[in-house]
Amino acid sequence: MKYKIEKNGNSVNFINDETKEKFDYIEFADKLYDGEQLEITNYGTLSEEEKKVIDQTVKELNALANPRKRKRIISQLDLE
Repeated sequence: MKYKIEKNGNSVNFINDETKEKFDYIEFADKLYDGEQLEITNYGTLSEEEKKVIDQTVKELNALANPRKRKRIISQLDLE
């Protein structure tokens, strides 16, 4: 899944590179569950600090694309 980022004031939008549509949570969750990983192709006008935050978030989300990681997280949540 490839997305570019558009920043308008304080608002940040993720735009699908292929469809040019704004971020769709359900489509994203389905693809992530199927093992696809998120990639940012263009950060637009984000600052270096904002890019670091986005990169960390992408890293954490991509970890969820791994079925073993998901199962481990779900089992931890079940224990709580």
